[in-house]
This record gives sequence, C-alpha cells and structure tokens, in this order.
Amino acid sequence: MNIKQMLSNYYRKSLATKSPGTCNFEMKNINGLLKCFNDLNIEKTSQLDEDVWFEMITWYQEILKVKNTTIKKRLSYLRTVMRDFRIKSVFFDLKYPRNDKTPFQRFQDNEVTLIFKTVNKLLLEHPSDANLKMMSLMIYLLLDTGVRNSELFDMRIRNIDLLNKFIFLDHTKNNKKEPVLFSEFSSKLLNDVVKSKYHYEFLFYDVVENKPMTFNSNLRGFLLKLNRLTGLRIHTHRFRKTFGTLMYMQTRDWRFAQKALRHSDIRTTQIYVSETLEFVRESYDQASKAFDKFKE
Repeated sequence: MNIKQMLSNYYRKSLATKSPGTCNFEMKNINGLLKCFNDLNIEKTSQLDEDVWFEMITWYQEILKVKNTTIKKRLSYLRTVMRDFRIKSVFFDLKYPRNDKTPFQRFQDNEVTLIFKTVNKLLLEHPSDANLKMMSLMIYLLLDTGVRNSELFDMRIRNIDLLNKFIFLDHTKNNKKEPVLFSEFSSKLLNDVVKSKYHYEFLFYDVVENKPMTFNSNLRGFLLKLNRLTGLRIHTHRFRKTFGTLMYMQTRDWRFAQKALRHSDIRTTQIYVSETLEFVRESYDQASKAFDKFKE
C-alpha cells in the first residue's frame, strides 16, 4: 500500500469523527512522517522493515534534531494508522527510542510568580504592542482556566461572557461543547483585549500578519523568550498541571479538581495533581503532633 495514500485516507476519516484539535495534532504527525519518508525514499508499506525503523529514528535525531519523545509520537501514530488498515509489519514488534526527558511537572509557586512578574514587565515596557498583549493573555488564561493548547487558539469573541466570567468552548479534546470559568486574575487583561476589538471573531488574532494566531507562529516564540528571561522550562501543559494542583490544594476536593480539569476519569486528575512542598509541610506539622505523647 502507498504510505502517503494510507495516511491521507486515515486523516479523512479523522476529519469526520474527531475534534479539530485532534486533527491538527494528526496533521503534524503526518507532515513529519511524509518528510522523513520522502528523504529516505520510502513509498510503500512493504518497505517498512527493521532497517527502515532505525533509519527513521536516526533521521529524526540527526537531520531534524528532535527529541526522542517527538520521534515516539510520530512512530506511534504510524503504527495506529497501519493497525487501522490491518498492515502486517515488523514495526509493531520494535522498540521506541528511550525517553530523553521527564514528564512536564507543575510550576512551583515561586516559578509562577517569576513568570507573571516577567510577563507584566514586558507589558509595561511595550504597552502599545497588541500581539504581545494577546500572547500575555494566553499565559494568564492557561493558568486561570486550565485550558488545553488547542482550546486556547479556538476561543471566539462571541463565546466570552465578561459579566459572568466564563468562556464557552466550541471544540474540546473530548469533542464536547462546554464552558470554562475565569477569575479576577485574568479578567482585567481579557476585558482589555476584547474591548480593543483586534478582530471581530477570534480572541487571538495576529494584527501584524493579519491572520489568527497559532502556537507555532506566535506562542512558541513567546514561550522561548520567557524561557530565556526566566531560566525556566516553560510549556503550556505545565500551566494546566499547575491549575489542577492549585484547584485541589485550595479545596482538598478531588471531584472539584476533576470537574475543573474536565477529566472523564478521576484517576487522570490524580496523576495531574502534585502536592506542593508548602502543603506537605503544613500537613506534616499537623500530623507530627502525634509524636507529642512520647515527649518526656
């Protein structure tokens, strides 16, 4: 079977059954795979043997210089498509490259303080920069709402209720239409952006390039800049994990944290949430009173 045709046919099925965010993720995988196959002169699934598997890994590492976690995503997606078309291949028996980094963790409180101190400083230095203001709002909303990356860029002006402080999401990872709440934390900046009317439809619109903002074209560069200025490893998913942790720490309610993160399974929420050192200290001080009875 022709590989390009196989990927194209699978993607068409995804467009009919999956959310826009998922389809965008699939397209990234497809583009990455096709570029690799083109350079390696691989056209048919019958060519996918053990040598090609390792040639692909080497190509990604040495030509694109991407992380092993990205390579794993590409190969995993390819396996999914091949499985859907019932392609028999040694590819299903081979090992992925070893993970080269730990999973993204939540930000510590001092790191969050540093991030927003840096963002606010940039806003003060460039008050008339509309794109900077919108990208700064992205950072605020990532923490304040816990939205996913794909959900952030799909926000529409018509779905924002400034009075009742919620944003209705037309497209989510679970393919459900649902609202997310925001607080006073991001309210002022959100009001400013909405009332500035940079665009009649999209909340985040590149006024320089005259097109909707995207992660690759806009936010990625802004995050890299924040990385340099703060010395931190900043990624959008870390804000979501921080959001979930803070929601739990404030309420000690797993069900509320699950609802806030919009998880269907509470076990996923429990993986997201990591207890802060401050909380462990507070809990330990309380629990250690049990030792008082042993004092002389």
